[in-house]
Amino acid sequence: MIVSILEIILRLVVFINRKFLDMEEPIESTILEYKKSIFQIDLMQHNSGLKYVAIKQTIKEQNENHLLKIDSTILVDLIFVLEFYLKEISTSIIVGKNSYFSDIKQQSIIERYFKGLNVADLAMQFDCSNEIIELIIRNKDIPIVDNTMPKPKKKAYYRRRRK
Repeated sequence: MIVSILEIILRLVVFINRKFLDMEEPIESTILEYKKSIFQIDLMQHNSGLKYVAIKQTIKEQNENHLLKIDSTILVDLIFVLEFYLKEISTSIIVGKNSYFSDIKQQSIIERYFKGLNVADLAMQFDCSNEIIELIIRNKDIPIVDNTMPKPKKKAYYRRRRK
């Protein structure tokens, strides 16, 4: 009798754990890696069908994890506020300019530079200043050269004089 009661309790605990611990299912996941932190941004779906965003930050040096769960109803307001703050921050520093590039973006810049794009075009594509692009290229020990095609010289036509 005691064994059957324990067995029933054990089955009930397993059922409750399955029911309440597996309440979330990831739909899509994105990982952003920076110098000091890694962000894992997940689009999650609850068993009730509601979706939300979970952001997990891992600080590399301290091995700390921070988890933020954002409900879908709050997400629109949060994005609005963050965009407003981004405009305020960017006007005080450099308007619309990226100052940090991941290794993948830096490699993309180098590849495009080798294909013949000049620094000004790369700066326009990556929404940053020419100085930042030049800094990325120089950090990879690549000399900065003018990638424009030379203009053909016009032939000088001389008229010969008759004697």
